[in-house]
Amino acid sequence: MYDAFKNILTMNNIDYFIRGLLLTLQFALINIFFSFLLGLLLALARNYGNKLLRAIVIAYVEIFRNTPLLLWLLFARFALTRAFGLQPYTAVIIMFVCFFSSILCEQIRSGINSISKGQQEAASSQGFNFYQTLRYIILPQAIKMIVPQLLSSLITIIKDTSYLSTIAIADFMYQARAVMANYVLVNEKVACYIIIVVVYFVINFTLSCLVRYLSSPSRKKRVKTSLVTQ
Repeated sequence: MYDAFKNILTMNNIDYFIRGLLLTLQFALINIFFSFLLGLLLALARNYGNKLLRAIVIAYVEIFRNTPLLLWLLFARFALTRAFGLQPYTAVIIMFVCFFSSILCEQIRSGINSISKGQQEAASSQGFNFYQTLRYIILPQAIKMIVPQLLSSLITIIKDTSYLSTIAIADFMYQARAVMANYVLVNEKVACYIIIVVVYFVINFTLSCLVRYLSSPSRKKRVKTSLVTQ
């Protein structure tokens, strides 16, 4: 097995792995950023919009949350690219953002709805209008409270980027499979799979530890205390 790893971990192959990993991380960070922005808009529309706007947002969220991500990625790769002349990478980013914003929408709403109405009434008594209350009182607290959920969503996005290899986008999985194709021995292919598992595990386990820390009861108590005293 040592010889298999030695054969796989050449400078050329390591360069392949690193390029794929950088694209995966770039893709994940771009998606969590824009998914959060769109999810925030959807959450505000669902909480404070009129009946028609709320109905549209509910339909949007339910459609994406109850259908497979891979289906939408295939649609983006073979339909959006032809219909609008988009590059595959851009089309897939758009669809990832649409999909994960539906998940973040509900997480952000839960954060907003957890803020007591007493704080809103207190802000109103101090002369804050609705938008000032939302901007300075509700959203800062809600966002702080959902940071662990955002990191959990980032973990999911990083894992789900492996779907990109099925539509010929050179993410980490795609590059690893390209390396694996150059080897025929079973030990060498197993070594490639072990490398893939270790890389995904190290990244996601690190984020998971951060999520557990941010979700710990003692830290939540400190956050709530700091929010009350601000």
